[in-house]
Amino acid sequence: MNRRINFLIAFVLAACVSAPPAIAPNRYGLRVVADVATYEALARIDPDKRLVDVAALGIPIDIRYATTDNFMKRQLYPVARAYLRAPAARALSLAQRELSAAGIGLKVYDG
Repeated sequence: MNRRINFLIAFVLAACVSAPPAIAPNRYGLRVVADVATYEALARIDPDKRLVDVAALGIPIDIRYATTDNFMKRQLYPVARAYLRAPAARALSLAQRELSAAGIGLKVYDG
């Protein structure tokens, strides 16, 4: 009996440690991660949720919304960065390598 209780306690504690943080949907029904601590917790639980900087993949970026050179004629983003979730980043990096072998490549304009 004591073993069963110990097992149950260990199981519940493990579930609590690995449970993702609850994120309530916003008024549009989207679950937006509002802070770095929540993002880090989610990424620890599921590494595929980790964001990868596109420029770090060796893929050129041209984030026009970080400049005034866009159809709005004003800067909308504070920095020129584009991020992808890890699986998408791996796929894009593979595509870039294959295209590079043919002498062509990708350029990301937003992310």
